Amino acid sequence: MLAGECSLRREHGGDAIGLRLERYIRCGFWGLNIGLAMMVVLSLFRAGILQLHDVITNGYWHARSLAYTAGTVPRLLEWLRMPGDLVFIFLGPLPIAMAMCLAISTCGRGARW
Repeated sequence: MLAGECSLRREHGGDAIGLRLERYIRCGFWGLNIGLAMMVVLSLFRAGILQLHDVITNGYWHARSLAYTAGTVPRLLEWLRMPGDLVFIFLGPLPIAMAMCLAISTCGRGARW
């Protein structure tokens, strides 16, 4: 009876660890995708359109020079990228790294995931 109880607890514990791993990995997946989408929408696409407009009007040399990149609008668009970067960093690789550490720490305890 005791052996059955122990194996039952180990199996349910493994399921709980598997669910936690799945949550971390799911959070990491969506964090990476949402962070990248925020970077593109808030900053990169707009900055690219403005820089393309500057290339067409003033030439490629001007759009790559400090005169353009040190302007107020390009600087603002650089700072608008930060929320997407933060979401990408904190909700992307960190939960995946936590899932890896959890999986490695429970590897020898008979957990199933």
